[in-house]
Amino acid sequence: MFAAALAVTLAAVLAGCGGGGDTAAGNDNQRALKTTAPADLVIGVGDGEARTFEIHDGTPPYRVESSDTRVLQAQRVAPDRFRVTGVSGGSATVAVVDALSGRVQVPVTVTGHVGALRLSVESLTLHSGQRAPVIISGGQAPYRAVGGAQEALRLTLAGDMLTVEGLLVSQSEVVVQDSAGRQQTLGVTVAPGAAAFNVSPARQTVSEESNLPIRLVVAGAAPGEVCAQADGALLQVRGPACTTDRTIVLETGSAGSRCVAEDTDVVVTVVDRNGSTGTSTITIRNTSDVPCGSDTDDGGEFTITHLTCAPVNGVDECTISDATAGSFYTYVFSASQAGAEWSFSQLPAWLKQETIGNRAYVTGTPQGRDDQSPGDCGTHGFLVTAAKGGKTVTRKINVAVTGASNGQTCR
Repeated sequence: MFAAALAVTLAAVLAGCGGGGDTAAGNDNQRALKTTAPADLVIGVGDGEARTFEIHDGTPPYRVESSDTRVLQAQRVAPDRFRVTGVSGGSATVAVVDALSGRVQVPVTVTGHVGALRLSVESLTLHSGQRAPVIISGGQAPYRAVGGAQEALRLTLAGDMLTVEGLLVSQSEVVVQDSAGRQQTLGVTVAPGAAAFNVSPARQTVSEESNLPIRLVVAGAAPGEVCAQADGALLQVRGPACTTDRTIVLETGSAGSRCVAEDTDVVVTVVDRNGSTGTSTITIRNTSDVPCGSDTDDGGEFTITHLTCAPVNGVDECTISDATAGSFYTYVFSASQAGAEWSFSQLPAWLKQETIGNRAYVTGTPQGRDDQSPGDCGTHGFLVTAAKGGKTVTRKINVAVTGASNGQTCR
């Protein structure tokens, strides 16, 4: 469900005063060439992650150039627009040039990966006047949030923290989007009525694979300390249980994960000094078909599932689907029991690893051959290991890079 990709960091360096670019010598009245490319950009690899920017001022017509097409492709897609597409890891420069040789240099670095865009909750139930914080993670900042009638909801976004305030009884969808166009939807219900002592949101839903902190806001309680209590196993209160802070933070409990066999409600109870109580219900949604297990050896079979393998020299070798040069791939590995710890070795350079919940992922875009390099063409082998308690299982994975796409070829 989650995927990660190699990413491109693009920093626009505009020469000259006021953030503009170079202009042709001797033309003092010519406004400096510039683009809308941001100073700190992260994009994924491939057409689906490409970004388009505008060109302003200078003297048309314009042209764009990539210093290394093996790292990125740059092309003009309209008289005053250009498109940047990440291809592979490395460094390169995009040059935007006008008719009088005015130039903007855009250094590009392919580094790291962009995680999937995630929200700390999937849905909220509020009363009028209540506010609820939602943590945004992954994707590429800056983020934006839209949705809900202006009279029904008030949305306040500061960095990676979205605050949702209920105004009128309603049901709405809020769409959170990152700068690369990825989006997640948050369902918001503003329920009728209001209590004198509120814990907001009154109800929310989170995925069992999320380990993001959950924030609750207490409103209307008596002055002084409030004490919060959760089940402790799936969710526990971070820091002292009793505090004068009106924001309660929950984190994963003593079970070590939020894995549930079925959708499970966790009720958080908050008590003020007068003995009045407020509650918030957090539904942990079951999203995996992998059974939840304890951290101890339960005597059952422990293996990496959904692989077709055969023993070769004492090691089970498994072949997964071929990868086409120039296309982005995600390979997912699951263990037969929850609580596994994952490790990889001998990964080819075009694959990066990530672990989310009970699953491990490797993702990347293999490159084709050219006159200077064989690229990633051919068969690659790497080891994946899952460990739990005293059980360890290792598989050798073979993946072949073949074919051709997006200007890359192994033919």
